[in-house]
Amino acid sequence: ACTDPVTAGAGICNGGSCGLAAGEAGSRLLASGGTGAASGNSPNALLEMSTLTGDWDDNGAFGAEINGLAYDEANDILYGIEARIGDDALVIIDDATGTISSTVAVLTGRAKVIALAFDPQPSGDRLFAIENDDIIFGTLCSAIPVTGDCSSELFEIDPSTGTQTSRGELNALLITDGVQGLAWDDATSTLYAATPAGLDTIDLGSCNGSSCSNTGVDNVFYDPVSLSFDATSGRVVRVGHNGFGLTREDVLDPTASTTRRVRGVDSVTPGGLAARPVPEPVTSLGLAVGTLALAALRRRRP
Repeated sequence: ACTDPVTAGAGICNGGSCGLAAGEAGSRLLASGGTGAASGNSPNALLEMSTLTGDWDDNGAFGAEINGLAYDEANDILYGIEARIGDDALVIIDDATGTISSTVAVLTGRAKVIALAFDPQPSGDRLFAIENDDIIFGTLCSAIPVTGDCSSELFEIDPSTGTQTSRGELNALLITDGVQGLAWDDATSTLYAATPAGLDTIDLGSCNGSSCSNTGVDNVFYDPVSLSFDATSGRVVRVGHNGFGLTREDVLDPTASTTRRVRGVDSVTPGGLAARPVPEPVTSLGLAVGTLALAALRRRRP
């Protein structure tokens, strides 16, 4: 828990990590966002956002609209979903500049793919994704006569081959803007989903190819909304527009069912979100110990 009276009292602790406002917690967020307004702008820029303070930097333009992000820590790969005319595509993004470096696969037959989460399975990595192709954004389900138009489809992508596997449709909780964010907690094998109606968990064991069960965790309204899991702190991070001209960043502890608001995020329309651990700094003590060890090894050589 946060024990530093200065930072804890100021409300700028990230999970259990405390630090000064000018410093950083254990992770930073990579976000696709539209700068200049809290809603309505295309997510066409790569933003690097602090999980400690909510401040952000613009790393560069994608040159496209990116509606989902996921980070593979083991291989240092940032995946994104590029919105294209016709079929969307899974791409790899340079996390320093925002440049799309390569296309992994064209997602044939899929449009409005809006969320992404990475799962490092021992048997082979997989990406979870959401397709909202049947959804008419901003329209209540009761106004749509076609059955199924209020559902978001969960599917998997094999990042090594681009192969897609449908897991099933989710209840979009009576709002046609549907599921907009995904986050995977590898420690508990839990898949979280963000909708305008709040945070849900998805029961993967219930997925039968046509439907999946989802259970509500909270009912905080954000639209648009994005989601990621910060493995460093064990927290879910949510960034969304509250409907009153403000974008907020929340840090949620799913085990304790508590939510802490980091702060407002000025002038950003939320898109995709991916947490990336901050590399541990190399201390002068560590360098000194390493230098002495190397010198000792050299002296032992004949």
